[in-house]
Amino acid sequence: MNTRKIIQTIALFMLLIGFPAISWYYLRTGLDYRMEALSELDDLGKIPGFELTNYNQLRVSNANLRGKVVVANFLSVNQSESSNLKGGYLNKLHDQFDERKDVVFVNYLIEEEVDSSGKAAEFAQKFELTDPDQCYFLSGEPTLISQLAKEGFHLPLTDDMALTDNPFMILADTSQTIRKIYDVRDAKQVARLVEHIALILPLQAKRKTTVVEE
Repeated sequence: MNTRKIIQTIALFMLLIGFPAISWYYLRTGLDYRMEALSELDDLGKIPGFELTNYNQLRVSNANLRGKVVVANFLSVNQSESSNLKGGYLNKLHDQFDERKDVVFVNYLIEEEVDSSGKAAEFAQKFELTDPDQCYFLSGEPTLISQLAKEGFHLPLTDDMALTDNPFMILADTSQTIRKIYDVRDAKQVARLVEHIALILPLQAKRKTTVVEE
């Protein structure tokens, strides 16, 4: 294994362990690398319109996502292998981007029962996703949720893959344009998701320093 391969392997390991996304990303990458990453993002249509109930009983719609980078997924909170894998990654993503209020995590619940607020609250607590400003757990009629997944977000479900066990996370930019779908069973795709979030985040204005004279 040559030196470049070793460096890339170490960098990927560090990214997945600690998710030091923004600082690591800009220190590691040059213009060519960022352009390559940007070229992987597509225009897969807009986030479909919705108005659903969050697990804290508040109504949430597309209006709540305006001007925000969105990480969305269709999630079962029944502690399946897939949901626990997603929960672990969501925990790390939220921890990394906790200071960025222009990043939100939208989880469409796909339980058979319409009212899954109790299980959603347990899931949110288990994975430390109780931040009401960044983390949504939205429930509605199962047929509507399924329609959103298959016809709205166009999840690449195979014939032998149930929606309740799908491994996909979705990235949308601040214009609610869907840019890419990631398979969380592939650690490299999760690492790329982190890089893409950092890439499309709006630049924050620097705070002005006020000098107080004594």
